Amino acid sequence: MFYGRGGYDYDTVYNMPIWLRNISFRFIQESINQEHEAQQKEYGKITPGGGAKNTNLDWANPDRSKLK
Repeated sequence: MFYGRGGYDYDTVYNMPIWLRNISFRFIQESINQEHEAQQKEYGKITPGGGAKNTNLDWANPDRSKLK
């Protein structure tokens, strides 16, 4: 079971102590956020300095140095 992505059933969560439920939720949330950021960086939508990466190309006169 991966951090609760379908891994916890209703009875388990219902009977879980509140403090453990909160910690589990935060751990799952951080894991998903880190995964999302890694995917966004891989696709080039977030640069290390922040902000969006400019991917606009002039299709009539493309600059081949911008192409991968």
